[in-house]
Amino acid sequence: MQKHGNVHSVYFDDKNGLCYCDNSRTVKFIASDIVLFLDIELLLPAYENYIHMLSENGIKIFTFIHDLIPIRFRKYSTINVRRFKNFVDAALRLSDGIIANSNFVMNDIKDYIQQNSKIQTRQNISFSFTHLGSDCIKKNFSSDEKKDTKKRPIRFLMVSTISPRKRYPQAVKAFDILWRRNYDVTLTIVGRTVHENQKDAKVIRKNKQLNKKLFWFSQGISDEELQKLYESTDAVIFASEAEGFGLAITEAASYSKPLIIRNIAVFREVAENGAFYFDGFRPGELASAIESWISLYKKNEHPKTESINSISWTECAENIYKAIAGE
Repeated sequence: MQKHGNVHSVYFDDKNGLCYCDNSRTVKFIASDIVLFLDIELLLPAYENYIHMLSENGIKIFTFIHDLIPIRFRKYSTINVRRFKNFVDAALRLSDGIIANSNFVMNDIKDYIQQNSKIQTRQNISFSFTHLGSDCIKKNFSSDEKKDTKKRPIRFLMVSTISPRKRYPQAVKAFDILWRRNYDVTLTIVGRTVHENQKDAKVIRKNKQLNKKLFWFSQGISDEELQKLYESTDAVIFASEAEGFGLAITEAASYSKPLIIRNIAVFREVAENGAFYFDGFRPGELASAIESWISLYKKNEHPKTESINSISWTECAENIYKAIAGE
């Protein structure tokens, strides 16, 4: 919420509406104030009348939407799809402006509105987007991390939760193929298991190369540990079938680490020509793609992430402010 040029963190109180986080006092609004919901799940149906009251008194409502994955990819959803849809519809109904985390998601939201005639939006609702920041991890490159794969394996890294749409089984089985073909490579996975996705976790846990050539940080790691993994890896793989943005792409780019990523629209938007793209969902297709990348990498002809235009979280916040201000 913006007040007289200041930004305040607020929360919903069942009795008093929005309150300041620092002192729990009820917010006293003026007509020039703006409320920004950074998550659609803050738009609870119980607060709809309250939000209407704010709008009637000149307060502008903006909502940040990260993606429509539970709606578009229901088979992969780990949450209640109907509940998620109700939140999205409420955001579209109550907001003066929608901010997405990519141009892809922004256009997907517009398509969703056109495809659902029952959805009501405010007459002059605005749509905008900003990419997410990628400077949350402090980078501290050391001189002993120079690329020298002649004396060690080529190291690959995957960073994201273990959920079906991330396609971890394809990646792990692709590396099984590479190991059978005597490629000197390792794969490190950083990601917790989504509760409903024990099947994919089992593929990792039961792999014969676990803790030998396959390494899994299943309980999460600190920023410092993740930093070291990014610094020491040779390439980052992102095999996800559906994303709203793909933060690992810009994190890898911030470390100048090469990318091998699935050929989907939002990845093309974020990485452009700074990544090696692959198609297909069979392990052999990904294994062949990695083989092709290795061949390019050894000749230093692989796509470079330096061309990826990643932004800081400060720049992300500035973009959100510009969207709210209509700049």
